[in-house]
Amino acid sequence: PKTCKVCGKMEGAPLGHDVAEWNVTKQASCSETGSKTGTCRRCGKEIVDSIPTLDHTPGEWQITKDVSVTSSGTVVPGTQARFCTVCGEQVDSKEYTIELSVSQKNALKKAASYLDYTSFSHSGLVHQLEFEGFSSDDAKFAADHCGADWNVQAEKKAKSYMEFTSFSRSGLIHQLEFEGFTAEQAKHGADSVGL
Repeated sequence: PKTCKVCGKMEGAPLGHDVAEWNVTKQASCSETGSKTGTCRRCGKEIVDSIPTLDHTPGEWQITKDVSVTSSGTVVPGTQARFCTVCGEQVDSKEYTIELSVSQKNALKKAASYLDYTSFSHSGLVHQLEFEGFSSDDAKFAADHCGADWNVQAEKKAKSYMEFTSFSRSGLIHQLEFEGFTAEQAKHGADSVGL
């Protein structure tokens, strides 16, 4: 700026520093600013300046919460998110849902009616639904989303067997496994009736 020799008043604005060549001292990333230095051609002062953070690099959409389906066939949306491939920060999210086919809805209703009547293992329910004429995919979908607690189903099945006849612990476990319960579920069922 120009300065008056009489009153000392300044007019105009400084030209600012003019750096011809910058040297990067710290690279910027998507999570941290960088820095650079250079020498002003006008005044010779060494200037330190920051480099702004870079944009995130979004990855593929990932499911962060699965869609859930109630035993009545109501779909509860899930969520998906994208994370930065460099720093891992979440950069975007959205809800997603699925459309149930008529056969999937019918398989769910049939699974619910069977579970109201008696107890089943997961594989036992799938086989029963297949016996009813549902496709393997629809039967598995219904068993996956019917809301059954398979440990509770094992408890009910163990109780019904014990009301009908007597079993040793290993015999009851073997029978429950034959019904399609996993070894853990079968042991849980035997535990529930005191064996």
